[in-house]
Amino acid sequence: TDHSLYHELVRQRGEINPGLFYHATDVVKRHWLCSCHAVFNHYKVIPFGKIDAIYKVYERLEGFLQAHTYVAGEQLTVADFSLIATITTLFTYAELDAGKYPKIAEWVRRLEELPYYAEANGVGLKQYNDFVKTVGFKVLR
Repeated sequence: TDHSLYHELVRQRGEINPGLFYHATDVVKRHWLCSCHAVFNHYKVIPFGKIDAIYKVYERLEGFLQAHTYVAGEQLTVADFSLIATITTLFTYAELDAGKYPKIAEWVRRLEELPYYAEANGVGLKQYNDFVKTVGFKVLR
Protein backbone atom coordinates (compact mmCIF):
# COMPACT_ATOMS: atom_id res chain seq x y z
CA THR A 1 0.00 0.00 0.00
CA ASP A 2 1.27 3.48 -0.89
CA HIS A 3 1.28 5.68 2.20
CA SER A 4 2.99 8.66 0.60
CA LEU A 5 -0.01 10.98 1.02
CA TYR A 6 -0.62 10.07 4.66
CA HIS A 7 2.37 8.29 6.16
CA GLU A 8 2.26 5.16 8.26
CA LEU A 9 4.73 6.57 10.74
CA VAL A 10 3.16 8.53 13.58
CA ARG A 11 5.98 11.11 13.53
CA GLN A 12 5.34 11.88 9.85
CA ARG A 13 1.59 12.01 10.42
CA GLY A 14 2.37 14.55 13.12
CA GLU A 15 3.67 16.84 10.39
CA ILE A 16 0.55 16.37 8.25
CA ASN A 17 -2.13 16.62 10.92
CA PRO A 18 -1.62 20.33 11.71
CA GLY A 19 -2.39 21.17 8.07
CA LEU A 20 -5.52 19.03 8.19
CA PHE A 21 -6.56 20.57 11.51
CA TYR A 22 -5.93 24.08 10.18
CA HIS A 23 -8.15 23.33 7.19
CA ALA A 24 -10.91 21.77 9.28
CA THR A 25 -11.02 24.65 11.73
CA ASP A 26 -9.80 28.03 10.47
CA VAL A 27 -10.12 27.71 6.70
CA VAL A 28 -13.50 26.01 6.52
CA LYS A 29 -14.86 28.37 9.19
CA ARG A 30 -13.78 31.43 7.18
CA HIS A 31 -15.24 29.95 4.02
CA TRP A 32 -18.52 29.19 5.73
CA LEU A 33 -18.81 32.60 7.38
CA CYS A 34 -17.99 34.44 4.18
CA SER A 35 -19.65 32.55 1.41
CA CYS A 36 -21.80 29.61 2.38
CA HIS A 37 -23.70 31.58 4.99
CA ALA A 38 -24.42 34.28 2.41
CA VAL A 39 -25.39 31.79 -0.31
CA PHE A 40 -27.74 29.74 1.84
CA ASN A 41 -29.39 32.80 3.36
CA HIS A 42 -29.71 34.60 0.00
CA TYR A 43 -27.58 37.55 1.10
CA LYS A 44 -25.94 39.59 -1.64
CA VAL A 45 -23.71 41.69 0.60
CA ILE A 46 -20.66 40.36 2.41
CA PRO A 47 -19.24 42.56 5.19
CA PHE A 48 -15.58 43.46 4.67
CA GLY A 49 -14.71 41.92 8.05
CA LYS A 50 -15.46 38.49 6.60
CA ILE A 51 -13.21 39.19 3.63
CA ASP A 52 -10.50 40.43 5.99
CA ALA A 53 -10.73 37.10 7.84
CA ILE A 54 -9.88 35.35 4.57
CA TYR A 55 -6.71 37.41 4.29
CA LYS A 56 -5.77 36.20 7.76
CA VAL A 57 -6.11 32.64 6.43
CA TYR A 58 -3.74 33.57 3.59
CA GLU A 59 -1.23 35.02 6.06
CA ARG A 60 -1.16 31.84 8.10
CA LEU A 61 -0.93 29.59 5.04
CA GLU A 62 1.88 31.75 3.68
CA GLY A 63 3.65 31.11 6.99
CA PHE A 64 3.22 27.33 6.64
CA LEU A 65 4.69 27.51 3.15
CA GLN A 66 7.69 29.70 4.07
CA ALA A 67 9.74 26.74 5.22
CA HIS A 68 8.44 24.03 2.89
CA THR A 69 7.32 23.33 -0.65
CA TYR A 70 4.05 21.79 0.54
CA VAL A 71 1.89 22.35 3.61
CA ALA A 72 3.39 19.48 5.62
CA GLY A 73 6.92 19.43 4.25
CA GLU A 74 8.68 18.67 1.00
CA GLN A 75 6.23 16.03 -0.17
CA LEU A 76 2.65 16.33 -1.40
CA THR A 77 0.22 14.99 1.23
CA VAL A 78 -3.49 14.84 1.98
CA ALA A 79 -3.10 18.20 3.76
CA ASP A 80 -2.41 19.85 0.39
CA PHE A 81 -5.40 18.19 -1.25
CA SER A 82 -7.57 19.11 1.70
CA LEU A 83 -6.59 22.78 1.58
CA ILE A 84 -6.38 23.47 -2.16
CA ALA A 85 -10.09 23.15 -2.87
CA THR A 86 -11.14 25.54 -0.12
CA ILE A 87 -8.28 28.01 -0.59
CA THR A 88 -8.92 28.37 -4.32
CA THR A 89 -12.62 28.83 -3.58
CA LEU A 90 -11.73 31.67 -1.21
CA PHE A 91 -9.99 33.42 -4.14
CA THR A 92 -13.51 34.02 -5.46
CA TYR A 93 -14.10 36.46 -2.59
CA ALA A 94 -10.61 37.64 -1.69
CA GLU A 95 -8.30 37.67 -4.69
CA LEU A 96 -4.82 36.39 -3.98
CA ASP A 97 -2.10 39.00 -4.37
CA ALA A 98 0.85 36.90 -5.61
CA GLY A 99 3.23 39.69 -4.63
CA LYS A 100 2.07 39.61 -1.04
CA TYR A 101 1.56 35.84 -0.86
CA PRO A 102 4.20 34.40 -3.23
CA LYS A 103 4.45 31.03 -1.48
CA ILE A 104 0.71 30.42 -1.81
CA ALA A 105 0.83 31.42 -5.48
CA GLU A 106 3.72 28.98 -6.10
CA TRP A 107 1.96 26.22 -4.16
CA VAL A 108 -1.25 26.67 -6.15
CA ARG A 109 0.71 26.62 -9.43
CA ARG A 110 2.43 23.37 -8.40
CA LEU A 111 -0.88 21.73 -7.58
CA GLU A 112 -2.53 23.03 -10.77
CA GLU A 113 0.21 21.28 -12.74
CA LEU A 114 -0.78 17.87 -11.38
CA PRO A 115 -2.37 15.78 -14.15
CA TYR A 116 -5.57 15.23 -12.17
CA TYR A 117 -6.02 18.77 -10.79
CA ALA A 118 -8.33 20.03 -13.53
CA GLU A 119 -10.73 17.14 -13.06
CA ALA A 120 -10.49 16.97 -9.28
CA ASN A 121 -10.71 20.69 -8.49
CA GLY A 122 -10.64 22.87 -11.59
CA VAL A 123 -14.03 21.92 -13.00
CA GLY A 124 -15.90 22.37 -9.72
CA LEU A 125 -14.06 25.62 -8.99
CA LYS A 126 -15.08 27.06 -12.35
CA GLN A 127 -18.71 26.05 -11.72
CA TYR A 128 -18.60 27.66 -8.29
CA ASN A 129 -17.05 30.88 -9.64
CA ASP A 130 -19.69 31.04 -12.38
CA PHE A 131 -22.42 30.58 -9.79
CA VAL A 132 -21.04 33.32 -7.55
CA LYS A 133 -20.96 35.71 -10.51
CA THR A 134 -24.68 35.07 -11.13
CA VAL A 135 -25.48 35.85 -7.50
CA GLY A 136 -23.65 39.17 -7.77
CA PHE A 137 -22.18 39.39 -4.27
CA LYS A 138 -20.92 42.78 -3.18
CA VAL A 139 -18.44 43.48 -0.42
CA LEU A 140 -19.63 46.08 2.08
CA ARG A 141 -16.72 48.25 3.25
